[in-house]
Amino acid sequence: MDHETHWRRLALQFDEHRISALWHLRAMLEDPIAHASIAREFLAAPPLPGEAVLAQRIAKLAEEKAS
Repeated sequence: MDHETHWRRLALQFDEHRISALWHLRAMLEDPIAHASIAREFLAAPPLPGEAVLAQRIAKLAEEKAS
């Protein structure tokens, strides 16, 4: 694996985790009691691998393009 591919995978992994964290913060502001257990699960889980994030993004783009 070359360095560019490695860095891209790391960037995708970080970006997905960052966006998820922001979503959880917003949900906690709206209803902290209802969202507390979901936020705890998120904090306990490791970030998704870069390949999984890339596959999800490709699927989402394909879905949007088909609409």
